[in-house]
Amino acid sequence: MGDLRGCVVAWLRIGGENGIVAAPYPPPPLTPIMRRIYPLLLSLFALLLLVAAYLLFAPKFREIGDYRVYRSAQLSAAGLHQRIEARQLVAVLNLRGPNPERAWYQAQQQILAEQQVQSLDLPLSARTLPDILLLQRLVAALEELPRPFLLHCQHGNDRSGLAAALLHLADPNSSLERAWGEVSPWRGTLHPDSVGRQFLRQYQQWLEREQLAHHPDHYRRFIATGYRDAQQNLRLSLDRIAGEPPRERVEVAPSAPLTLEGWAFDPLTGETLASIELLYGERVLPATQQQLPRPDVVATFGADTPEASGWLLQLAPLPSDLRGCAPLNVRLTRRNGSSALLAVYPETQLCIR
Repeated sequence: MGDLRGCVVAWLRIGGENGIVAAPYPPPPLTPIMRRIYPLLLSLFALLLLVAAYLLFAPKFREIGDYRVYRSAQLSAAGLHQRIEARQLVAVLNLRGPNPERAWYQAQQQILAEQQVQSLDLPLSARTLPDILLLQRLVAALEELPRPFLLHCQHGNDRSGLAAALLHLADPNSSLERAWGEVSPWRGTLHPDSVGRQFLRQYQQWLEREQLAHHPDHYRRFIATGYRDAQQNLRLSLDRIAGEPPRERVEVAPSAPLTLEGWAFDPLTGETLASIELLYGERVLPATQQQLPRPDVVATFGADTPEASGWLLQLAPLPSDLRGCAPLNVRLTRRNGSSALLAVYPETQLCIR
């Protein structure tokens, strides 16, 4: 009777305020086989967690091939000092970009200055392909930095994996397979869309289209003519809609005038574009005004940026058949005649109603 009362009490406690949600009977006992297997399964699960934690968060300091180049996660100040002395490092390539307000960056720069070690900061992303100019800077840095040098990101998995893969692709004595090895789970690269994997997939697809096998010359040709970043190697921005910064969704009254303004240019040639067409869904909007001065864009991207990169579209009144919600897209045409259809950046849905 006491056992029955205990089951009823347990049943009611499990039910809480909303009534009974669990059976009043205890779970069946483990079979002899399960009693032997259960601890093994727990141990295996714990081991997998430890391996995953190691792959993600261990310093992972290791040499890349025989290039006298090392890759790692972010090292502590003491760890960096020790590695500089032990490996006689003469340069450090920081793939996290400049972070002057962060303590880790301040400590790293202080040690590099004290040890008279050359430093270079490149702001790569772990998940987004680098823009074409940043990729070209990375390729040049891997070829030109004095060796031995260290390259690192935060965890030593994704951005460092991309840089390590590029070293193999440029080496006639290495292979595409070894490049893939630098972005494998055994190097801590677990995400399927890690930046290194995205790059190698795009490169392999280009080789297949061109009916080529990997060779360092083909890799360099791909960088020069075949690689495409998220904006198709063009630069585009939507700065204001009706005088306000763009949002994910913008509501506009049909009776109100609509003004869109931004900038766009070709970073590879340093030229403005031949034409800029804005699309409301699939509907091509009236022609934009182009060649407007944007000194702020030059200040951001450097002296090679065209000053007249600004564009402006004014609609007043709005056409009567422009109603509803649709994404804003843009068709950019280069001066050589090639074009690209992109979503405006930042991506915006325009609602007219």
